[in-house]
Amino acid sequence: NTLYKYLRTYVKGSQDKRRYRERLYLQQFILVLGNTGIRVGESRKLRWMDVYTSKNVMGEEVVSFTVRGKTGEREVICNPGVETYIKRLWDHRMEELGKPPEKTEPVFCNQDGKPTHSYKKGFRRVLDECGVLYGPDGKVRVPYSLRHTYITMRLTEGVSIYQLSVNTGTSVEMI
Repeated sequence: NTLYKYLRTYVKGSQDKRRYRERLYLQQFILVLGNTGIRVGESRKLRWMDVYTSKNVMGEEVVSFTVRGKTGEREVICNPGVETYIKRLWDHRMEELGKPPEKTEPVFCNQDGKPTHSYKKGFRRVLDECGVLYGPDGKVRVPYSLRHTYITMRLTEGVSIYQLSVNTGTSVEMI
């Protein structure tokens, strides 16, 4: 929650277009990973053609992703709100290009359309600035920590471990 609130100020405080883009993409990266549980490597391979709407177990329309990673290809049902983060990225990219991006273009891309390799430095900076760089165990949080946050939050909400393991592409034992 601290990070979520801080990111608004962080993006608004951008001094120029380049920094605004970097900060906006970092913000959306954090929000998407924290609300989907996808792996960092899966986010690098996420393309516009992999983003679509589907119905969740309650019959509500939600954004879904097809991701490819260490456990193969799977469908990920996103938390409500992810549609807003994806739309921000789409709108920004449309404005940058003056037209819709190619469906094969990565969602998290540089201005040249190539996938963003890493958000590690920016992630560390914003966590440090808002005072949440270290977890309760004293270890530095890294982008992969967003996956753990997602899983922990879903468990505290009472989501079935089996359903969670399918959505995150990991075993029940690992969770």
